[in-house]
Amino acid sequence: MKQLLIISQIMFLLVATSFNRVKSQKKQIKNQKPNILFILVDDMSYNGISCYGQKPWKTPHIDKIAEKGMKFSTAYVSCVCSPTRAGIMTGKYPERLGITNWIPGGAERYKNPKLIEKPFQQFLPDSEITIAEVLKKGGYQTAMVGKWHLGTSLVYLPNKQGFDYQYMISPANPTTYFVEKDSLQTKGFYNVDARGREFLTDHLADKAIEWLKQPKTKPWFLYFATYAVHMPIEAKDSLIQKYLKMDLPKEGVDAAKYAAMHEHMDEAVGRLLNYLDVNGLRKNTLIVFLSDNGGREPETINIPFRGGKGGLLEGGLRVPLIIEWDGKISAGTLNKTPVAEYDLFPTLLDMVGVAKPAHLKFDGISIKNILLNKNQENELANRTFYWNYPHYTGKPYGKPSSAIVKGNWKLIQFYEDSSKQLYDLKTDIGEKNNLIEKYPKKAEELHHDLDDWLKEVNAKIPDKNPNYNPSLPSGWPQSLID
Repeated sequence: MKQLLIISQIMFLLVATSFNRVKSQKKQIKNQKPNILFILVDDMSYNGISCYGQKPWKTPHIDKIAEKGMKFSTAYVSCVCSPTRAGIMTGKYPERLGITNWIPGGAERYKNPKLIEKPFQQFLPDSEITIAEVLKKGGYQTAMVGKWHLGTSLVYLPNKQGFDYQYMISPANPTTYFVEKDSLQTKGFYNVDARGREFLTDHLADKAIEWLKQPKTKPWFLYFATYAVHMPIEAKDSLIQKYLKMDLPKEGVDAAKYAAMHEHMDEAVGRLLNYLDVNGLRKNTLIVFLSDNGGREPETINIPFRGGKGGLLEGGLRVPLIIEWDGKISAGTLNKTPVAEYDLFPTLLDMVGVAKPAHLKFDGISIKNILLNKNQENELANRTFYWNYPHYTGKPYGKPSSAIVKGNWKLIQFYEDSSKQLYDLKTDIGEKNNLIEKYPKKAEELHHDLDDWLKEVNAKIPDKNPNYNPSLPSGWPQSLID
């Protein structure tokens, strides 16, 4: 009898604690700034979620964000991961920071190059003011869960850049998604625990929800950056079998493993959204969903675009972007206005009412009026965007180059042979027809603008390799490409 009484008392305390936590979470909704959930996925193509559409798999939880918010058809990012993350964190062109490639890069693996890559910044400098720092000063509790990829030294981790809480694994890109105590590869300063074999994407969702469950006295900003769907392509066998039954190939382009990996990622997002729904937090949470670069080939096809991760064709630069804020942003809307990842910092400050430090300068602009349907589209229709990728990636299109998009026109400058490509994106979104000879004046105009920008940001342009031997093969070792 005494044991039953003790058990019933324990159960009462657990229920009461859970009730009080939910009640406390719901009280946050009144008279406070909105929470921010920023979801960044890795290497997912523009059409990698079903609401953008051309894959055999479904992503119902992410699609729900689009149903409740605004989907962008022309969202640009840098062509690889670390630069995009730098742009998100600072609101600046990554070139200004010297972060032009994924950290740490791999120039030494490109054999007999025609050009010599210049060293680039290996971390986000502490002197840079991040979105987390500004939001924290503006009264937010901040957390980063997942992939940082902006430096591994103790000095350059998220907790040195405005995040109250951080959770990630080492290295930046895991060798397997099936994590165990030994495979977490701790360095002595990452917050990891031994939970046995677990799928990494599920594990990160666990950690994010654990943090959300902690008592909050302020609005919060959670930066949830998945490692999926980056290599290695892995998934639980049960899901792989599901897609094999749909006649997807086991390996190769958009294979069963890759489809299953997307479903794992969508399920993780769904768990976060469910937590918000159950606890009455979603209506007062601004949600951003973004991919860090275009899809990696040959794992996927970036239709309707050409090219992929590591190149300046649209397939490497255009990504899905969805923003939701229930009751503020019109549900189920599609916006064609071109925007970029470095716009998100000023936009989020503007949306939640946190002041920008007076000395802080952005390259990005606030798109608040677009999100609130206040007719900002026309003034941004002919906006200019710039890129500089002075590196090799082992892909035919992944060679040192710079690019500019101005209105419908796009120019790509390649440095190996000084060749140029000119496209009219309005009529040729697949970039199949090089118009460089047909419109030389337009090409000259764009090249002049691009050159001015490269000088302004002190862009790193590779030098000619004095030891280049045209009689020898040039490129990445085949083993690294496969």
